[in-house]
Amino acid sequence: MKNIDLWFGGSYLLGSELAIYYNEYTLNLPNHRFVRPHRDRPELAFPHLVSQARNADYINFGRGGAALGWQLYSLIQFCKNELSSDCCYTAFFSLPFAERTFLIDNNGDHHHIHIPEWDGHHTYLEFVTYDTTLVLNQIFLMCIQHNITPHFFPELRSFKINKEVNIVPKSAWLLSPDTCLVNESWDLKKDVYSWRSITEILSKQSVFLKYIKPCGNHPNLYGHRVIADKILEELEKRNL
Repeated sequence: MKNIDLWFGGSYLLGSELAIYYNEYTLNLPNHRFVRPHRDRPELAFPHLVSQARNADYINFGRGGAALGWQLYSLIQFCKNELSSDCCYTAFFSLPFAERTFLIDNNGDHHHIHIPEWDGHHTYLEFVTYDTTLVLNQIFLMCIQHNITPHFFPELRSFKINKEVNIVPKSAWLLSPDTCLVNESWDLKKDVYSWRSITEILSKQSVFLKYIKPCGNHPNLYGHRVIADKILEELEKRNL
């Protein structure tokens, strides 16, 4: 049975900015769904490195600025249209900022929204932890229903959960929701609160040159390698 990894998340999964500094993306790889050729190099990013080390094929559903709701939508579309009983699936969900949301209007049009730029966002943000927990529950249940092994990890900031309605077990978290991937991989002392401030935060902690530069807001080659090593380390701890 073929092993296939499914990667869901944002621009980090795509190797964003690497095409600017390490030559443009020129490969025609169907397992990368939302690549921006002049910006992304997903075959240099940590999902590729992790799946390669696991001897697994993979599909990268990363999309720049993607919300958790977009991850659910992508998972649903995959399960409806591509899921095969001949494959063994493992899904990795890199959890984004709660201030991002994905909606489909009554005309069927897709909207990727950064909530602070949205009218009425103050009201929505009062309920965002509850809302994102429900979406997380739906993702988990979709995986269980379709025999997909899910692994969740916050990407740039810890992930708040409404414990009253959460059904995602501790075993499904590759990293605790109280931490995040860049904190654990790069030994940061606090969360990266916004992509707009990542340069400032990392430069103050003397890791910008090591893990980011020459990129502005995304990992360089070494940054991706260290992230990949951290994910593999956590999988090995669980004998996965």
